Order: sequence, then C-alpha cells, then structure tokens
Amino acid sequence: MTAKTQINIRVPADVKSWLSTRAEANSRTINGEILAILKDAKNDETKRKQASNTSKQ
Repeated sequence: MTAKTQINIRVPADVKSWLSTRAEANSRTINGEILAILKDAKNDETKRKQASNTSKQ
C-alpha cells in the first residue's frame, strides 16, 4: 500500500467551484478529483519526457 501524506492548499473560490462541479460530474470527492487531475498531469509529463528521450536517440 502506498503511504499517504496530507497537504493543505488554498484555492480561489472559482477554482473550488470548478473542482466541485467537475468532481460531481465524475462521481468523485473533490480530493479524488484533484488526485485524478494530478495523476493525469504526472502521466502526461512522463510520456512527454519519454517521447523526448526517444527522439534524441
């Protein structure tokens, strides 16, 4: 099991509203939605780095 840590962030009200709407549409909690967004961003970054490394070879 992956260890979990807690962080607290402050976001503008419009961002919280957007997250809440998006979370509800995806049947997630706001926390779950933030995690999904971050995981997608991490995966995209990894793919870009791999593509960049492949093109340099």
